Amino acid sequence: QSRQEVTKADRFTQAITLAQEQLEQMKGRGFGNAVSDSGIVGQITWTSNVTVVSFGLERIDVTVDWQDEDGPKTVTLADMVSVR
Repeated sequence: QSRQEVTKADRFTQAITLAQEQLEQMKGRGFGNAVSDSGIVGQITWTSNVTVVSFGLERIDVTVDWQDEDGPKTVTLADMVSVR
């Protein structure tokens, strides 16, 4: 059972790391240049969405999905990008 818990924790860490990397990559493109995207890394899928919140402000959401022994799992990270 401890091996299963370590595997679950490892998969969760991979998912969070992937979400953070994708979010930083999107933010790095700057306001107006980030576009919605998606991909698969191993057994983990990710989707990024860019939403215009107001003039000069965009919200970036990165959602990561994966499967473990307990069923489907999802985590979403979000941040804002603005015109400076």
